[in-house]
Amino acid sequence: MLDYLKLMFKKQHKDGLKNQAEFTKVFSDIMLPRPKTFAFKKLFNIKPCNELPLSFAFIAAFPCLINTFASKEFITSPIGLIHLSAEFTRHQQINYREKITVKIKVEHAGTHPKGVLLKITSELIQNDLLCIKNTNVMLQVKSGGKNAKNAIVKQFKASDSSTINQQTLWRYARASGDYNPIHLSSLLAKIFGMRTAIVHGMYLVHYSLLSQHINSGYIKATFKKPCPVGTTVGIDDSTEQLQVFSNTTDLHLTIDHGHEPQL
Repeated sequence: MLDYLKLMFKKQHKDGLKNQAEFTKVFSDIMLPRPKTFAFKKLFNIKPCNELPLSFAFIAAFPCLINTFASKEFITSPIGLIHLSAEFTRHQQINYREKITVKIKVEHAGTHPKGVLLKITSELIQNDLLCIKNTNVMLQVKSGGKNAKNAIVKQFKASDSSTINQQTLWRYARASGDYNPIHLSSLLAKIFGMRTAIVHGMYLVHYSLLSQHINSGYIKATFKKPCPVGTTVGIDDSTEQLQVFSNTTDLHLTIDHGHEPQL
């Protein structure tokens, strides 16, 4: 949590990420703390002998990501960035009990009607082999920008549902290291333009993959609409794309999985 407090007070660049230069940071000999893996498995009821989901790569690289945000090369505070999508591709099996190298690349990804896009790619490398590549697209909303209304009007059929309370999100924060205050405090969430605290987007990804037993080598999660804490979410698996809804019509997340699309 201390690392997040430091990021909150990082000086804001007057132009935000508009002039962010491309840079790469490499973190070698990273050992994932056993308690973190244990806490994650306990939170999602994963048996000790079972594999972690592909999306766990985000958590494995997360301390390196925070370090990258705190570096002088990252020109402004990352607090308030909106996570638009997270894409994962497995190239080789990875053993989280052994040391890994994390390579993070930050690059400007163009403009958006609501602000500036940033692409952050994390590569998890073990024994000199690329094991998992995770590409995240984030949005820094320009001053005065507003979130678009969700145009989805659909009745979803839940194959699984769960109510996500604040206690669950504190457990997830301890397991992941993601103490972003917009997820843990309604007061602080309001400071950043939210009506209340919202669920971690990646929590919804992990929950969806595990509840639906998805273990493919490629997934792409697209975040559609913030999910307030205390919401009961359901997963519609009636199509090949998983859809995470609430209130029968509010779409929060879609997950494509299977084979990586060919360019």
